[in-house]
Amino acid sequence: MNILDTLRSYTIYQKRDSWANTGSQLVTTTTKTYTKGVIYKINYAGSVLNGGIVLALETYSSSVALPWNAVTIVDEALGYISFDTGVINPYFSLILTPAAVTSISSTPVNASFVPFTTPLYSILIPDEELDQILLEIGIPFIELEELEFSKQQIIDTMIKPVMNDYFTWFPKIRTTVYPMASTVFDIQVPEDSYGAHRVFVMQGSANPGATNAPANPLLRYLDEAIYSSALGLNNSRRGFIGRSNRGTLGNSFAVMSMDRAVRQGITNYAQRISFRTEFNPDNGKKHVFGFSLKTGVLNIEWALMSNLWSDIDYRRLNDVRKLATARILRALGMLRSQAKSDVPGTVDYTGFISRAQELEDKIYGEWSKFTKAAIVRS
Repeated sequence: MNILDTLRSYTIYQKRDSWANTGSQLVTTTTKTYTKGVIYKINYAGSVLNGGIVLALETYSSSVALPWNAVTIVDEALGYISFDTGVINPYFSLILTPAAVTSISSTPVNASFVPFTTPLYSILIPDEELDQILLEIGIPFIELEELEFSKQQIIDTMIKPVMNDYFTWFPKIRTTVYPMASTVFDIQVPEDSYGAHRVFVMQGSANPGATNAPANPLLRYLDEAIYSSALGLNNSRRGFIGRSNRGTLGNSFAVMSMDRAVRQGITNYAQRISFRTEFNPDNGKKHVFGFSLKTGVLNIEWALMSNLWSDIDYRRLNDVRKLATARILRALGMLRSQAKSDVPGTVDYTGFISRAQELEDKIYGEWSKFTKAAIVRS
């Protein structure tokens, strides 16, 4: 919910305490600037709202103070107020009338109450980004309130699914290492992850007695060094393990290279690793199960979603904007096209749907063509 909807869901005491615990801002005869989202108490003698509480819906600044002595209440239930007859002011919403504030004055403010502790929206997106997304729909040339969907509904039901699609294709990655002493592993998926993006083993010493123990890849090649040194294949100089006999069939460089290639091929063939993500009925959580014929330190790259618009890669930002626009166009087009189209003057909204399809086909088509990594072993 947004700030206004959240305040409307509060009790009369919580509304008063929200003002008190967010700075106790006052409106006086000299106030000329108001900040969006800030709760104000009117302290203006002669005003019908003197002692009442309002919410600034938009930032407002003027060289002349607003005439709060001329304000009238248009609709108390909806919070509508007016400075000019017949014109609802778009900058403020009435939260509590002076009479409502007076009725609870005997009850002290609850200093421990913290308002707006739950997220206002399911995702956090800057207003300027939302304006860019809604530009093709007609915002800001028409008011957001004139659409069939509220800002809350647009963010939660149209933009959030697009972000979920993006992080499915391009997830946030967090790498965690686990010591692995056996050939099987069973790791619970973290709460903020939807699965494993990649799993691999860095060969070496796993040291199962320590948490996140580092591997020593040099131990992987210890037998290789000992084997080669014992045959005198590492060096042809005196003073090392021995002097290699150049030109002999058994110790030639070609034989050594082929020998190593064959042994590496056998090693690669035997180094199998496999994993899967499954639901574990024992604890009701998802787990990554797998096995590996290699020993060392298990590395898991966890795939993460995000509700922060800022987590989108800048190179893909325009793609996500277009997909969000497409989702909104489709929703509005499908809703408005349900009206009769044979009525004179009715706008044909099928263009909304075709435009949405065009944007989706282009973006998802490009994403589906991205190259996929493949490992080829000889």
